[in-house]
Amino acid sequence: MNGATTKNKTEITPLGVNKIRRLFSVGSEITELAEEVLEELGEYKQEFLLGLEKSVKEAKGGKLKKIKSLKDLK
Repeated sequence: MNGATTKNKTEITPLGVNKIRRLFSVGSEITELAEEVLEELGEYKQEFLLGLEKSVKEAKGGKLKKIKSLKDLK
């Protein structure tokens, strides 16, 4: 992998800040496009939409739990 970060016992090659920014930007664009397509096609299930509404209300009401790691969710 040319320019990719690899970690093993002998070598670490940094990817670079600009490439990481581009990667996040592309990932974000793909996510937004997928959401738009799913919404236009009506592919979101009612159960998902209700759960999303509930989550937004809880977040706005201050009912949040800060975590430092995904392991904290267990």
